[in-house]
Amino acid sequence: MRWKRSGARSRSTRMSAKSSGRARRRRTVPLSIRLVATYATLTAATLLVVAGIVVLLVRGHLARELDHELEETVHSFRNGPATHMASPSDLPALSREWLRVKPFHGDQVVAVRTADGAVLSTSSELDLRQLADGSALLGADESKWWDVPGPNGPVRALTTPILWEGRQIGTIVVAASEEQIRSELSALLAGVGLASVVGMALAAGLGFGAVRRTLRPLRRIAEEVRTVENSGYPSWRVTQDGPMDEVGSLAAAFNRMLEKLQATFDNQRRFLADASHELRTPLTVARGQLELLDGVLSNPEHRRSLGLAVEELDRMRRIVEDLLLLARLDEGVPMSRESVEVELVLREAALRAMLLAGRDIAVHCDPDLFALADPEGLLRVVTNLVTNAVQHTSQDAAVSLAARRRADRLVIEVCDSGPGISPHDLPHVFDRMYRGSDSRSSSPGGAGLGLPIATSLIQAMEGTIHLESGPRGTTFTIDLPSVEPAHGPQASSERAEPAGGARGRSRDGGGPNGRATIQTALGRSDSAGIDTHGNAGRRRSRRATGAG
Repeated sequence: MRWKRSGARSRSTRMSAKSSGRARRRRTVPLSIRLVATYATLTAATLLVVAGIVVLLVRGHLARELDHELEETVHSFRNGPATHMASPSDLPALSREWLRVKPFHGDQVVAVRTADGAVLSTSSELDLRQLADGSALLGADESKWWDVPGPNGPVRALTTPILWEGRQIGTIVVAASEEQIRSELSALLAGVGLASVVGMALAAGLGFGAVRRTLRPLRRIAEEVRTVENSGYPSWRVTQDGPMDEVGSLAAAFNRMLEKLQATFDNQRRFLADASHELRTPLTVARGQLELLDGVLSNPEHRRSLGLAVEELDRMRRIVEDLLLLARLDEGVPMSRESVEVELVLREAALRAMLLAGRDIAVHCDPDLFALADPEGLLRVVTNLVTNAVQHTSQDAAVSLAARRRADRLVIEVCDSGPGISPHDLPHVFDRMYRGSDSRSSSPGGAGLGLPIATSLIQAMEGTIHLESGPRGTTFTIDLPSVEPAHGPQASSERAEPAGGARGRSRDGGGPNGRATIQTALGRSDSAGIDTHGNAGRRRSRRATGAG
């Protein structure tokens, strides 16, 4: 663990651990796609069932039609030659004449076997001799339906014995190929399939549009809830402009929850601000009384105890001022912003960290780089980051400050080559009052408020702060709006003075650019918001322009 800082999560704080966690999270298909897919699946299943039923019905109908044609042929023979026979010897002549004048389908064959074994048949594409059961059909002695294989597919046949005075004198065989049925079923399936595809596409399109319209209020609620989450303060409300259906009830429930959260947050912030404000006076009085004893006590042991008590009171005072500053920032107290020369801020922050840790810090800054920011707030943030970098890395680790322009923004980076933040602590470094185990041992004086203050200050300047950490080091990146030196906006008449903010800043009001000149304020060890408090507060103030 290297960092002991904490802070409220916000839209501007995106840590690498959080990003990697989102990358590892299983990606889910949007609800609209899932609903449309379910709808399309149900529609396809319904169409398949309907198509199957239609095919079965049509196949049965065609089969019955074919059987009816075969039966009609047999009835025609029974009402024709069979009726006009005077004797069995008339069967061949009457059958031959009937076969000649009777029209038959091209895929239908009619054969008459006489008593002497002669076979009279029609000319057709189907030949009984090519059928495996052709002999059995001609020799049948009972009325029977047959399903026999043929050269081009199944064949449906009907055999009927020809009787004369109760004695069989022949057999009539009527057969037809079922290929026509299969062709008609194939055409039907092709038509049903094409219609199903077109219908499914149309249904999916209409369903997708209907689902999107139905889910539009939910998407709007989700966006508004994300806005509330990113704002860090539940003052927003979900829009309720529709009927009180399921979506309207959900929006109302969210609004009731936000109202309760807002009331709770308001009470907490009010209590925090009031308590911090009320504690400042007794702490100041107590410290003053202890300082009066400094000139009275002569016992070294007593004086040492008195010094420890004063240091603890100073630590409590810094924590109270940090809490008060956080409360003011949470309330949205505006900060005046003006043109600030970034290089001066970086060198001042580097000098403070060098005096505290006795290490060299590299500063790299593009020339004529000015930020639209609050000078005291920006100095406090950068000092916080660089001080933590030197305190929680080894002496041989490199620490550097860099600033560069990016379009109409500027980027400030605080980098170190230390071991990085542990994966366990990385998601919590911006949580308020959070301190890792190493921070408690290496810097017992910190309260875990440095990064929350830094984040809130940068947000108040309309900037963002990002953290990336790994085994090869940690980098904090600050993104702020940049301005031209000669056109930076002047400070407003009202400046919100943050509790515990860096003092001793002088303004060069007569300068051509109207920008602020940062001056050290080492008379207050926590003036820049660092979480460690040593003896730097007793060191002499000096200019930052000489650090490098």
